[in-house]
Amino acid sequence: MENFDKEPFVITENSAEAKRKYVLKKRDEALGRDDFIEVSELIGKYSDEIKKKYPNWKKYQLFHILVGSTFRENESPFLDFPSPDSVEEFIETLTDK
Repeated sequence: MENFDKEPFVITENSAEAKRKYVLKKRDEALGRDDFIEVSELIGKYSDEIKKKYPNWKKYQLFHILVGSTFRENESPFLDFPSPDSVEEFIETLTDK
């Protein structure tokens, strides 16, 4: 069984903040398009899949940003899921359309 409490990579303050801003910007751009309903449905499907695969999904900051929920850094110490489940990779698929 995988250890989901293991941090996937080291988070530095500058890189973490840049990634949080990037995901928020890309999410807002995708939701601002004419096909925002389809984008919302894709985010919902991704969210459901992540919640099934990662029982500790609440510990990942970029996931909270993607779905529009809030988090406390001390309760969400991890930035992103490992590939291929990465929020950053997922958001690229939305903005490539």
